[in-house]
Amino acid sequence: MELFLSPFEGFETVDFEAYTEDKWSSNLYNRPRMKVRDKLNALGHHVHKELTGAGHALSFELNDFRPNVFNGRCVDAQWLFFNRPEDEKKKLFAVIDREKSIAENFSDPAHHKRHVMLGVRVHAEGLDVMLGLHRNAGVDVRNSVTRLEDEWERERLAVLAQELAETPAGRLTLDLKGAPLAELSVAAVQARLKALAEGSADWLTFGERYAPTDARLLGESFKHHLTELFAALMPLYRFVAWSSENDHITLREALKTEREQQQKAEAGEVGPGSEVLITAGLFSGKRGVVQEVDRKGMVKVSLGKMVVQVKGKAIKPV
Repeated sequence: MELFLSPFEGFETVDFEAYTEDKWSSNLYNRPRMKVRDKLNALGHHVHKELTGAGHALSFELNDFRPNVFNGRCVDAQWLFFNRPEDEKKKLFAVIDREKSIAENFSDPAHHKRHVMLGVRVHAEGLDVMLGLHRNAGVDVRNSVTRLEDEWERERLAVLAQELAETPAGRLTLDLKGAPLAELSVAAVQARLKALAEGSADWLTFGERYAPTDARLLGESFKHHLTELFAALMPLYRFVAWSSENDHITLREALKTEREQQQKAEAGEVGPGSEVLITAGLFSGKRGVVQEVDRKGMVKVSLGKMVVQVKGKAIKPV
């Protein structure tokens, strides 16, 4: 919990003026952008608490309000976004990073583009609320493409869209300007997903734009409005987001194999009976014999009559 977190009390029309194009790269407007970020932070804490209480495990983040090398020295919008929990991100970290070059990862490290997300975007033209999927969210994109190759899954998405039409999410539209969810074309979604996978499109979004003067933004009640909207979107989020229960690309087995290979590497390819040298910790410099290697990469080493447990990366064969 953050100390001295101010409660969310709504936005002001002046908040959106900090994101006009002439200010994107200027540090002179860091302070007004910081105020907007603080409001989004307070909003995020409220929504996160409510969603967590309802059983929806998500993490939330905000982008930087200062122009810097990581955002191309350009802040054209302020983001609040919710996506998979940190432990799930760690599982996918190696897979996601491996799909991009070092230069790509350095120039565009934002998590709102690496995972399907529920997001709020404040910019000069207003505030966007959305479920968004960027082409860089390769795991979620591929999983969705494969899932919708099955006719039953396409029918399931169509039914889900009809159910969402009766909720606060029903007014959201494709790309903020297309058909509402009640009129969702599954074929159009499939086409966009394939375009993301091929790199010929950047985003697939279902969202709504609020003008800077929209009365719904100007008071604290917007936090309740946003909570209801994101809660309604959770079934669609779960449909898109890869998980071990929603795995249509057999990634679970690949992650398991990769984890086992990493554990073997950390253990130096040793097994029971191997002679090893402990290279770190209290027993650094001692030689012993491996008794057991567990699935977590921990190794039991016999040092004479004493058996100690060390991390696999803290030993090497001799």
